[in-house]
Amino acid sequence: MTPKFDNLHRFEHLSPTLKAALEQRAITQMKKYHVLFKIMKVTSHEIIIQTSQLQKDDNEPNIKEVLVKVTEEVFSPFLYGRRLRIGVKLFIPTNTDVVDAQWILDKMAQQKLKFEDLERILGIEKYTLSVYTSGKYKLNRAEKGIFFYFLPTVI
Repeated sequence: MTPKFDNLHRFEHLSPTLKAALEQRAITQMKKYHVLFKIMKVTSHEIIIQTSQLQKDDNEPNIKEVLVKVTEEVFSPFLYGRRLRIGVKLFIPTNTDVVDAQWILDKMAQQKLKFEDLERILGIEKYTLSVYTSGKYKLNRAEKGIFFYFLPTVI
């Protein structure tokens, strides 16, 4: 799945070709560093970017500095005299991070639940449950939260 680069339309000062080049640069770094760039504001004087870390990187002790540098490298060629301001949102682990396809299947087996039961209890269609438990789809935090907080309590 290709990451979504939020609010590219705010770069009104760029031609479609330059927007495409910026988007490609951003998406490459988003995949590499597991971040999301969100363009918060573009004026004639400044560009404000929020860089959000989407998963924990235990290999990089100075991740905030790395993300600022990466953001500068992506956007600096497209500033055209504007000041770049960067906000970094670091990933904060939660209890729900343990939830994945195997975790769901294990909980279902422990509680002797079928997809039909979860469809009724959680309001999630069987097809979607099948996708979630196949391991081919990476659950987002909201989806993980549904399973983490409601699945253990359905007995």
